[in-house]
Amino acid sequence: MKAETVPTSGRPKSVGIWIRVSTEDQARGESPEHHERRARFYAESKDWKVKEVYHLEAVSGKSVKDHPETQRMLKDIKSGHITGIIFSKGSPRYARVL
Repeated sequence: MKAETVPTSGRPKSVGIWIRVSTEDQARGESPEHHERRARFYAESKDWKVKEVYHLEAVSGKSVKDHPETQRMLKDIKSGHITGIIFSKGSPRYARVL
């Protein structure tokens, strides 16, 4: 999915970065820091402000739903604290604008 920019009354879009790095990614040299750095560059290229980073390194896909970081992210979305997510898996070009 390609990210879209939505007007925000002249303010930069507030986004979160979702980092979930598998052991296979880490074996290829893709550390959580590497994913965060790429996602931050992506946000900067869109003039978006990174408000939060959600860390789910080494969390099984089966347990993501109930993970405290997932719950924190959902709360931030519902409250309007963030209005988009940049997913670190693969390439930060995958962003979801809420």
